[in-house]
Amino acid sequence: PDNYLNGAMEFLNSKECVDEELMEQQFIRVMRYSRIIMGKYAFRKLGENGMRRPINKAIYEAWCRSMFVLNDSELKKLAEEKVNEKKDEGITTFINVGRHDEKQKKLTRIIEVAKRLKMNGYRFKMLWIGDGPDSNFYKEEIRKNKLQENIELLGRKQNPYPYFKISDCVILTSDYEGYPVVFLESFILNKPIITTKVSDYEQVEGKYGYVTDKSIEDIYEKMKLFIEKGFDIKQEFDANQYNSEIIKKLERIF
Repeated sequence: PDNYLNGAMEFLNSKECVDEELMEQQFIRVMRYSRIIMGKYAFRKLGENGMRRPINKAIYEAWCRSMFVLNDSELKKLAEEKVNEKKDEGITTFINVGRHDEKQKKLTRIIEVAKRLKMNGYRFKMLWIGDGPDSNFYKEEIRKNKLQENIELLGRKQNPYPYFKISDCVILTSDYEGYPVVFLESFILNKPIITTKVSDYEQVEGKYGYVTDKSIEDIYEKMKLFIEKGFDIKQEFDANQYNSEIIKKLERIF
């Protein structure tokens, strides 16, 4: 959580965060299941460089809670909403949720792995939820490699959680993250994860899924292993305990 908070504040003050709409896109999935919903007016520009800070300590504390205090029952309820896509029985379905930004997310790793899995006769599907500056690039790479039946680009979804429900495993191939929100989403929705070694990957390793090096070879091996053997989650996620620990941490800070 400390890493996530630092990463979130770094993003808000970065050149990428040029307007409130982009800021809201970055945090909308967290806010959807927060106890406290913070909008764009919680932040203001300071100085010529346009840096954003919370308006005051009270808003800062509320924002922190909106980042970390989970309403797991609400998230599970959102996951029950109906979508047109159905689970393909007998086919392992992976899901990736995030911004289409190759510099950070490295989704070409998934494309390369998919190409190899298909060549070796594995049956699988990948759902991509999100969009971004590299969406058209990814679409063309998928077309060139004839992976349209294996990788479905579903675009941005205000509620991505029903797609977790029809998937078997969450896949994250980023070079770097703050605290990956998708970890918490996966924990709550009881979905195994395959992740590269980004921030807080230790929470996943051995308990909630497989951790890989940032290499196509290792990602391929872990996805192949999941298709062949799956993964039994070793520890049930306790949202109440998580909330309690976060609130104690906030109380120490403030």
